[in-house]
Amino acid sequence: MNFYTLIDNFESVFNPLLAQYIRSILKAVGLFAGVITSIYVLYKVVKVFIGDSEKIEGATLVRPSLILGAIVLYLPLVDLVIEKPIEIFNDIVLDGLQATTGISDINSIREAARGKLQYTQDSDTAGGNGIHDILQVNPFLELFHLVLFFIGTIAAGYVIFSQLLIKAIHIILGPFALAFALIPGNERVLGNWFQSTLSVFMWIPVLNIVRAIIILVPVNEDAAGGILGRPNLDLDKPDILFSMVFQIAMIFIIFKVPQFANMLVAQGSSMGQQLGSTLTYQLKSSAVSAGMSKLGVGGGEAIDNPNQRGAGGK
Repeated sequence: MNFYTLIDNFESVFNPLLAQYIRSILKAVGLFAGVITSIYVLYKVVKVFIGDSEKIEGATLVRPSLILGAIVLYLPLVDLVIEKPIEIFNDIVLDGLQATTGISDINSIREAARGKLQYTQDSDTAGGNGIHDILQVNPFLELFHLVLFFIGTIAAGYVIFSQLLIKAIHIILGPFALAFALIPGNERVLGNWFQSTLSVFMWIPVLNIVRAIIILVPVNEDAAGGILGRPNLDLDKPDILFSMVFQIAMIFIIFKVPQFANMLVAQGSSMGQQLGSTLTYQLKSSAVSAGMSKLGVGGGEAIDNPNQRGAGGK
């Protein structure tokens, strides 16, 4: 059983439990929203009686009624308004990849993308010009490549698992966002929640777009041209470290998936964006600091963290 199968099995067990939990809190959230609505309507009525307001506007009753109805029908509405459109978006991405590569199922797409991320340019020749010969020159290089290989193997799975947990948080907060939107002056919370949740749901389609790009890169093809029937890149001795550069670039792009998803939404998920930014920064700082230490240079100050700049930082 591979990593992605475990995630799929986890999700198939977790989602029904999540739905059961949400159903168990909807009644209490509905009562809470009803109390807020009653207080608000009573306040409007009192204002009419004391002469501060001429009449009660229709929106005063219509909007709370719609929100109370949305709380009652919360799970079907999430499925109709958020999940179904995202499924259509994801199907468009996968259909395009299938038309280009001939790969039809998601498991094959996962394996093809992971195979590219695990690509090692082994042009081992009699002159010792293979990448393994270069890595063996220094134990640090060998360790760095092993860590890079491991991260490349689990990068997409990390994004999927993070999306699963963050999506659950957003779905649980949904009924509370509806209830708190009834508070005067707090109406925008519902729109903020919707945009943030939509952004998190978009992680998977955007991840599949990144996978498509990785698969389309012409490396790690067999003699017959691999899945695309095309020649492989000519990666001979002058570019023996190409595989490491390729892996680093693709890993950073995968961890930027939350930020790419935010581009499609006016106000995306700050939680997801910070998750990707923090992780990519830590990867950069760890790699460069270790390299600087190896060269005898202080690695702690080697990278300028944009979140921790001094007074002179620009």
